[in-house]
Amino acid sequence: MKKYISVVLALVVFFVCAVSAYAISFFDMDSARKSSVLDISSTTATCQSSFIDGTGVVTRIKITQTLEKQGFLWSWSTYAGEWTKTTYGSSAALSNKVYNLESGKYRVKTVFSVTVDGKTTDYTVYSTEKSL
Repeated sequence: MKKYISVVLALVVFFVCAVSAYAISFFDMDSARKSSVLDISSTTATCQSSFIDGTGVVTRIKITQTLEKQGFLWSWSTYAGEWTKTTYGSSAALSNKVYNLESGKYRVKTVFSVTVDGKTTDYTVYSTEKSL
């Protein structure tokens, strides 16, 4: 009976530790600094996206950035092309400009594909909306 209880207890401790380690690694990713910024000056949009992980566990970051324009009601669609950048490390930044904007409301959509321990998770961040 004591052996049975010891085995069950050992399995419980193992699973608790495994789940805690998994949760900590993704908690750290949520605590990383992710930003998506739109600046409009005259008819030029400057789109800036950045990801900074202070834990050092990130091995790869892919940034996918698009400038979106508000359409009918609350729908959003891609206004300018899609830009991507991939880095191997714990930080990445991407900046682009779009010229000759039409009047309307715009935002930057950034998708960060972050790889930790061979597992990739996507985080989507939107800038504040700006009107022209």
